[in-house]
Amino acid sequence: MKCRSPCARIEVKSSIFAICPFVIFLGWVGSLTSWHTKRITTNALVLIGYCVGNFAGPFVWKKQYQPRNHVPWALIAACNFVSALLLLTLRFMLARENHRRDSSSHDETYDDVFVTHVNPDGTTQEKKVDKAFLDLTDLQNKDFRFIL
Repeated sequence: MKCRSPCARIEVKSSIFAICPFVIFLGWVGSLTSWHTKRITTNALVLIGYCVGNFAGPFVWKKQYQPRNHVPWALIAACNFVSALLLLTLRFMLARENHRRDSSSHDETYDDVFVTHVNPDGTTQEKKVDKAFLDLTDLQNKDFRFIL
């Protein structure tokens, strides 16, 4: 069966490009942030935006735009194009930040962190805390590199 509608042909040909920016962004959300609270908040904001978009999307498909639905298809294409541009911009910004961090000297601020622990007998003991357990944000931890 031959597809006669130009919108349907565009939809079939561009369906892979429509989905890719969102999937890439979902993969990046967890790996671009460090610090547990920041990662959870970022994931929540992305999913809230996704839910709002899914809620508002059906309201674009109005009877007045039928039978070709040019306005909704144009809106979908524009959103996908903008999201792809934003992802490329984000990628170049993060690559520049990685390069800046690679060229800067080592930051020893959080290398020697100790926690004082009071034993049951009243003596105190200092324990060194590894940098991974300090729960630093990606801005505080200069050894953090963004995954591209």
